[in-house]
Amino acid sequence: QQVLFQVAQALAGIGPAAAPAVAGLVNNLKSRDRQVSYRSAYALGRIGTPAVPALVEVLGSSSSQARAAAARALSWVRPAPADAVEKLVEVLGDDDNAVRRNAGEALGSYGAPVAPRLAEALRSENVLVRRGASRALSLMGPGAKSAVAALAAALADKDPGVRAGAVSAISKAGMGAGKLVPLLMGRLEDSEVSVRSAAVQALSRQKPSDVTRELAKLLEGGGEATVQAVALVAERLGSRARAVLPGLLDAAVSIEELSAATPLARALAAFAEETAALALKRLTGPQGAEEFPRLRRVLGFTAPSSAGVLRKALASGPTLARLGAAVALGEGGEAGRVATPELLEALKDKDPRLRAAAIGSLAALGIPAKNYTDSLLALVEVPDEKDRAAAVSAAGKMDKDQLARLVPVLKKSLSDSSVEIRRAAASSLAEVGAAAAEARPGLQAALKDADPLVRALAARALGALGGSGRELVDDLLALLGQKDPAVRLAAVEALGGFSGGVEDSMGPLLALAVSGDEPENLRLATIEALSRTAPKARAVQDALVSMLKKAPVKIRMASARALVSCRPDPGGAVAALAAAVRDDNPDVRRAAVESVGEIGPAAQGAAEAVFGLLGNEYTRAMGFAALKKIQPRDVSLLRRALGHEDRYVRGFACDCLGKLGKDARDALADLRKATRTRSRTLRDIATKAIRKIEEDIARGQ
Repeated sequence: QQVLFQVAQALAGIGPAAAPAVAGLVNNLKSRDRQVSYRSAYALGRIGTPAVPALVEVLGSSSSQARAAAARALSWVRPAPADAVEKLVEVLGDDDNAVRRNAGEALGSYGAPVAPRLAEALRSENVLVRRGASRALSLMGPGAKSAVAALAAALADKDPGVRAGAVSAISKAGMGAGKLVPLLMGRLEDSEVSVRSAAVQALSRQKPSDVTRELAKLLEGGGEATVQAVALVAERLGSRARAVLPGLLDAAVSIEELSAATPLARALAAFAEETAALALKRLTGPQGAEEFPRLRRVLGFTAPSSAGVLRKALASGPTLARLGAAVALGEGGEAGRVATPELLEALKDKDPRLRAAAIGSLAALGIPAKNYTDSLLALVEVPDEKDRAAAVSAAGKMDKDQLARLVPVLKKSLSDSSVEIRRAAASSLAEVGAAAAEARPGLQAALKDADPLVRALAARALGALGGSGRELVDDLLALLGQKDPAVRLAAVEALGGFSGGVEDSMGPLLALAVSGDEPENLRLATIEALSRTAPKARAVQDALVSMLKKAPVKIRMASARALVSCRPDPGGAVAALAAAVRDDNPDVRRAAVESVGEIGPAAQGAAEAVFGLLGNEYTRAMGFAALKKIQPRDVSLLRRALGHEDRYVRGFACDCLGKLGKDARDALADLRKATRTRSRTLRDIATKAIRKIEEDIARGQ
């Protein structure tokens, strides 16, 4: 092989004079060795014109590998071989992707001389040829200038791949910005994301002043997809696109649901302080109150980088600006913590909304609640239910030393007339956990609340209390029969949170777990609950074993993990996991391997199956990790491991045999053989194992 490489390299260096070698090199294009094929193609390309007829002939070969290699070779031929262009255009429609790709790269490398032919190809009836032509033109840069008219027409092609390629090509072809930018802007409204993405990238390469003028026009009345595409361009251009910021803010205010992960949110965050200043100013306008929820959301996007602007607004701004700043600072992370003095000062304000916002942000930022406990407790009593809800929600994040004052307030709030307050109280009690035991009766009553979310939150809070669930089983089982999926899920999770007293729930939970008609997330939660509440129930183990064998992948994985704790018949559980170790599904296999590893030495029955993983480089690491926890005692297995190619596996086997002492006497010969190695570490481990076995044998005599 090295000789072939050197010969090919030498022939490439000789160039056209090496024409007699063309036939042999062409034959090598079909080699199964990719390097041989590649280097032969390179040599043919450097030989150049004398090799072209043979390469064109190979483009019609029945071997896709040979066709792809021939197209690659032609990409290195200079000057552009006119005799090959037509055939290369033809194979742009080849069935094999590698052939199409290499042909396109070859044509693209030829530049301007072949642009007119590719312009014609853009009108081909074969969509693959049109895609390849647009891609080849995009590789030419300014060389595609003569094809601009054809590319402009291709922007309306019915195939998105052609449109995306045309966008990329026309943006590099040297067209004047006055004509180019409007063409690209039109593609920002394309129905296909790949085309919009190509347009965004193309626009990002243009002069900002040309682009921003058109971006602003698009934002006027554009749909959400257009707005997001414009935002993506603005984000790429950065400070050079600040002229579109007012339009982006208008768009953000008009969108009801706006995620922080969207391009619009990211673009607004990129302008941070400028966006915050505009949003705060807008809050003081005539529509400020109406737009507050959405402007507050925008301020939250900017908070990590605009804390200075928000602090100033909180300290001395108009009412709505102060309120917006107070809420947004809670989303500022570490940067928001610098505003702690201003947030604490806001707790003294006469406006309960501002006090509630400040408390919510202080809690979100992780500021110790001992600094504002009195303000929080006072706010729980104000008339406005939204302010009370904010205070009750924040209460769950108070320090443990304040819980004595907190729990009675939350307990009282469970029966508040406002559903928002009841939801917040149940949620906070769930965060408090076991320390909220005195609220147990109120939470049990809340399981029958008219609001399903209150019922779900109350169930979760009861589960978080822990202890015995004997008095709650009937009420929680009743929730399992309700329609609301969140309520049913919370009931299952609650039953799994008790340390005892829920034996009567096993039957209903088991029925849920095995039912293929139930939602997957509910079944997964039920399996987890059963593994906690009925670890000694044979019926549960049997169900887990059955689901491990046949069920959706996630259910099988959960069943494998549940068998770690739920195995009244240890041998049966380990046998089922051992079978799953050999499963065809990699996720199920991994879950089974991790489970037997977690079971540890009690999983000896799975050791042989896990050893089988050591022969595969992709499963070796997880198999080895499990075996180290199992600590195999099967001498025959360990003896086989002494011959493993991985020296770490051999060392592990030596160590395990040493721990077995005299019971490993049959492995002494293999261990002595293992000492004959270049690895000093392995030699020492084997020697130590031999010594342990021999000493144990001597003691036994």
